[in-house]
Amino acid sequence: MCRRLPLLLVLAAPLGASAQAIPDTTAPWRYYPLGLGDEWHYEVERYYFIDCNPCQYQTSHVVIGTEVVAGRQYALLRFRSHNVPPLMPLPPPATALYRVRYDTAAAVAVAAGSGGAEHPIGGIGCRLDEPFPAPPDTARAIACPEGEESTVSGGYELPLPFGGLAAQKEFFVLVPGWRRMRHAAGIGLLLWEEFGEIDSGFRETLAYARVGRLEYGAPIVVALEAPGGHVGPTLTVAPNPTTARAEVRLRPPAAAAGVRVAVHDGLGREVVVLHDGPLSPGTASLAIDCSHLAPGNYVVHAVGSRWSATRRFVVPGTGAR
Repeated sequence: MCRRLPLLLVLAAPLGASAQAIPDTTAPWRYYPLGLGDEWHYEVERYYFIDCNPCQYQTSHVVIGTEVVAGRQYALLRFRSHNVPPLMPLPPPATALYRVRYDTAAAVAVAAGSGGAEHPIGGIGCRLDEPFPAPPDTARAIACPEGEESTVSGGYELPLPFGGLAAQKEFFVLVPGWRRMRHAAGIGLLLWEEFGEIDSGFRETLAYARVGRLEYGAPIVVALEAPGGHVGPTLTVAPNPTTARAEVRLRPPAAAAGVRVAVHDGLGREVVVLHDGPLSPGTASLAIDCSHLAPGNYVVHAVGSRWSATRRFVVPGTGAR
């Protein structure tokens, strides 16, 4: 039996119609960043009447370039599905490319369709510059292009699923069924839920993001394949764990004019740049002097023009084996 989510609780949220909304000083485009090399890993649950319920798998979303369509420049996003259950009734495509841009005039993220036509991401055309409700733990009615009833909620310092606080904005739209999207400033889409009238739908939850060279959460996809089914990059760190010298071995899928390889700490801060420039075909060997790193978890991240790869390693504390 499919899970029924507490729709009535959402609809029962007080609407601050009489209270003055709190101005949102966050730049709206920061709720939907689209920088080259940015990536997001999602845990996905899909609900059906038959077979696996829920069907669980992962997706990776990576900005791999830009493309001009009908005179407008879009970010080119590669969506890939990982670990899809074999009994899933309607499996997602293994790989898909989407052209997305942030419309500064309309303050919404849109995707390019056939013939250059555009449509809002997720079918929700709600403006990302909508003010927060007052007080911030309530929701207020807004007028969105789609949906007979829509609300916005959020605030400046709300907890993230992987720790920390950020300005967040959530839209809830009644369609046949209902739809919800939550964004975090500087990170992007945190949650996307959509359930239909027949009690089927999906939920995507962000587990990891790398945006503007900052990392959040823990990767669930450690190496991404190149487009077209070709063998993707390989990235290893050895020995792991280590307190002294570690060797990073990177094999890109092809020669690249620009590759950046850097080490990030557990808070997503870039602490060491191992390489930033051209890289020849074959396996490159890069050294990390871990004796200067504090004990903890670290991530090596390599980004090319159309691919990326991530590998975690550990610097144990004094006396650790």
